Amino acid sequence: MTAQEQNLEIRLSLSRDAFHLEVDLRLPGSGITVLFGPSGSGKTTMLRCLAGLDRADGHVVIGGQIWQDTAKGIHLPTWQRDLGYVFQESSLFEHLDVQRNLNYGIDRIKKPGLAESLDQAIDLLGIRHLLSRPVDGLSGGERQRVAIARALAMQPKLLLLDEPLASLDQKRKQEILPWLEGLHQGLSIPIIYVTHSRDELARLADHLVILEDGHVCASGSAGTLMQTFGLRSETALKIAFSTIDSLEKAQQLSHQIVALNLAACVNIIPGITSIYRWDGEIQSGTECLMMMKTTPSGFEQLKAWLPTQHPYNCPELISVDISDGLAPYLRWLHDSDTTS
Repeated sequence: MTAQEQNLEIRLSLSRDAFHLEVDLRLPGSGITVLFGPSGSGKTTMLRCLAGLDRADGHVVIGGQIWQDTAKGIHLPTWQRDLGYVFQESSLFEHLDVQRNLNYGIDRIKKPGLAESLDQAIDLLGIRHLLSRPVDGLSGGERQRVAIARALAMQPKLLLLDEPLASLDQKRKQEILPWLEGLHQGLSIPIIYVTHSRDELARLADHLVILEDGHVCASGSAGTLMQTFGLRSETALKIAFSTIDSLEKAQQLSHQIVALNLAACVNIIPGITSIYRWDGEIQSGTECLMMMKTTPSGFEQLKAWLPTQHPYNCPELISVDISDGLAPYLRWLHDSDTTS
């Protein structure tokens, strides 16, 4: 299939009371497209129309397959549209454990390779350790990861995520966001993601569609449009630490991170607003990942400051993942410190 055939062609028109949805889009056939806009702008309505849950007039072609063409009388029902849909609430079966929730769909659909797809989805979302757990014992973030894995196991041509973090508190949002970020690398199918959160937009979007009052204000590269519309709020800086091989090192690292929190976030770099997530606990035998958020002006201060100081005093620093060209600075710090 050519790149052009992989693109998503979406033309939809729907009138309902005082609201009118009118969109005409050509979206990339891979990566995450974020539908962004205030409540009532038509984001969820557009997703429901794509899924066939709401009936709109128009033309929808996904991966070269016509799902809808009103002029030709074509309108595939939801069950014939090769898609996965994850709602704000995970919609898991409470009486089944995680494994049986995941098996529910593939046991009923005759499609080759579903067992292998499920296995890959389990690893992609990091839920293998949850398989025997009852659903009512899962956190909100874990439930959503299970729901996304269940949708992916069906080998959809399109994955729709309708504000999957909206019902989660801040702690659970930070728990699941890294897994959503990983979908970029782990999947070749397009994802359409609905949100009104700038943080989710900044971290997840490859392509951005801005909706207002049912109409498309803009559609294009997320980085370009975020800058044009002033949507770049905070940027995440990730710092990964190598495996801690002793409890003594773990305690030392814990002390250094507390010092970093007090110094870097408050005194040394005013532009750093918070350290807001750990991936794993600081203990023997684990790898730690911390993230900080900074404003664009704080990034400029950070670029000037990083080559001259090293607040971490931590030879365990092994890798970084940072946007806006800052990675070389942290890598320089790592190389100079670990070889000295």
